[in-house]
Amino acid sequence: AIGVAALAFALSAVSLGASTAIYAIPWATSWGLRATVGFDGLAALYCLLATGIGLVVFVYAAAYMPLHLRHDHRPPSAASQFWIAMTGFLGAMIW
Repeated sequence: AIGVAALAFALSAVSLGASTAIYAIPWATSWGLRATVGFDGLAALYCLLATGIGLVVFVYAAAYMPLHLRHDHRPPSAASQFWIAMTGFLGAMIW
């Protein structure tokens, strides 16, 4: 999960100077509707912010989670649900 967050942060940093990209996907062609996704400087800045904070949280959680599980008398395998949820949340933040 830390590697995914670090990769997302690096890609966000690289895309910060990129030009605006707009993708239009036909959605309901009979009504003339399209799903449009745009990526501009503001979106790149938000991605950089979300992935940067996410990376810090992931690094902190990697140190904290074993202590928390030991305190609650839970097996180390219980952390997998946390990492899946946090990675999904990070993906949702930058989607």
